[in-house]
Amino acid sequence: DLATRPNNQNENILLFLVQTVGRQMVEQRQYRPSKTKKTLGGSSKKSSHPLDGSVPEMPDHDLEPPRFCRRALERLLNDWPAVNSMLNSGSKPADSPVKG
Repeated sequence: DLATRPNNQNENILLFLVQTVGRQMVEQRQYRPSKTKKTLGGSSKKSSHPLDGSVPEMPDHDLEPPRFCRRALERLLNDWPAVNSMLNSGSKPADSPVKG
């Protein structure tokens, strides 16, 4: 089961999806249009263009992969065995109870 077993790098898919969705949100956020501010003497726009005058390529905001990862993350967060597996992924199995 992909939701409860780690991958080849011993990483849980839930952790992978959290990291992927977070990275994609940061990447998408940097391409949002900047807000314009009006001043008394006219209007001025805040520019996010680099100093060399080049304009970064604007990606589509409705890309399927970000939505796919976000939906997959939401579904796995509602699956208790997947969440439990991720929470226990870093723990070591208990060999035997300690007798005192």
